Amino acid sequence: SGAIGELDHVRAIAGHVGLSEFKAEWEHDNNVVGGGALMDIGIHMIDLVRYTLGDVADVYGMATENIWKLGGSEDNGFALMRSPEGRTATLQASWSEWKGYKFQIEVYGNRGMVQASYGPMRNTLIYTDGHGRRQKKTNQYRKIAVQEKLLGWQRTIEKSFQLEMDDFARYCQDGVCGGTLADGYAGFRAVEIANAVYSSTESKRAVSLSEPF
Repeated sequence: SGAIGELDHVRAIAGHVGLSEFKAEWEHDNNVVGGGALMDIGIHMIDLVRYTLGDVADVYGMATENIWKLGGSEDNGFALMRSPEGRTATLQASWSEWKGYKFQIEVYGNRGMVQASYGPMRNTLIYTDGHGRRQKKTNQYRKIAVQEKLLGWQRTIEKSFQLEMDDFARYCQDGVCGGTLADGYAGFRAVEIANAVYSSTESKRAVSLSEPF
């Protein structure tokens, strides 16, 4: 709960233009990485969806290879997920996002929604006030946008990794964490969800995930 009220559903997409983004063939070889777009850019978004939605019980999905035609490495993966409480999430991971890099997640409640996106970086909050009027707040992160124009997007990645490692070091030293640390189960579940999409593609049925542990 909060500004957007009780959580109802999550909608997410992550994508880039595909093969030109890779520097080596192994990066899109399913024998090495285990799949295509879902195992590449999609795995990060799957993890974020679980972070906002909660754990996932069932997955129905479709993986397609119509564009790059790499056997076993889908260029687009689509997932419909359901939590044990009955909340839903939709996700697309793409290697054919021709507009360029896109990473966007939207969380909807019964009184509003919040969106976080990159390419460029921004977040938006839309909610209804106590009188039923819609309110909107947006953060544009203009300083980061200027830095990326001058120094490239790699600068943002480097900075984010630095902050992540600094936070991890503080946790190891002092037991103080600035956010929520992912654990091995989170990684396992993200891979399990991606593989559930592959299984659902073959069976044309929803796949129930293993019991949490």
